[in-house]
Amino acid sequence: MIDAKKNKVVLGDYEQNSKKIRINVKRDKDFSVMGEQFIFKILNEYQKPNFFEQAHFFDKHLFLRTLTHEATHLASHQSFHITKEESKKHSAYRGGYENNNNLNEDYPHTHFWGFNEAVVEHTAQNILHENSLLLNAKFNINVAINIGNSKKLQGSYKAQRKVLQNIIYGVAEAQKISPTKVWEKIEKGQFTGEMMHLREIEKVYGSGSLRILASMDASAPTEETKEKYQNYVDYFDISNNLEERKVIADKILKGLHEEEQKAYKNHLEKMEDKTLKKQD
Repeated sequence: MIDAKKNKVVLGDYEQNSKKIRINVKRDKDFSVMGEQFIFKILNEYQKPNFFEQAHFFDKHLFLRTLTHEATHLASHQSFHITKEESKKHSAYRGGYENNNNLNEDYPHTHFWGFNEAVVEHTAQNILHENSLLLNAKFNINVAINIGNSKKLQGSYKAQRKVLQNIIYGVAEAQKISPTKVWEKIEKGQFTGEMMHLREIEKVYGSGSLRILASMDASAPTEETKEKYQNYVDYFDISNNLEERKVIADKILKGLHEEEQKAYKNHLEKMEDKTLKKQD
């Protein structure tokens, strides 16, 4: 766990099979202060007299946003894979929601990359807003004003965050709960490693929706790829019905690796079989 006072990281439990071991990093239950502690510790350690004013090349607002984002990554749930082979290959398995399988030599792949970056950036933006008065008083960084007036401080991963926003409000509307409650579960999972609550997305948007979400990468849209990211935004727009989402899913799947297409198809067949068995 992380000791919030001593900032210690301790390896937690581990799981193993015949080929590899998975080691999890346990986080302290009071995860909400971690990102903030990292940020203020770094700012204090690197602060020099008039540091920001002297470094004319330095965009202090961009630096602060980037620092907050990366500190959130650092404080997120982590787990690793270590093979039992003589070479002892190791790989990051989980970082927040991002799920990697880089030890698969036939098909190394990553899931929930775009979703993870959206959650991290949303968390970082919240931290900046909640600490705006302190940042202004101690470091003369007026976060509140600059977030409103500077494009740089509106954050990164805009397409992915629009998908996240659609999911938060879509699930809230379908379950008749507040968007805040939906977001709190997502935010907590970023630090605890819990992912079971994501099944609510599948219930609201239909079978295969988690596969679609998992396939979204974190790259910035270009003129050539903007339609690709708009498809994800549209897919998770709760105003679209199931049939409309199926059409959008087909567009998304065409751009994915054949293994992802197979996994999506297999998942739908599995869910259909479960439904038939329940009816019997």
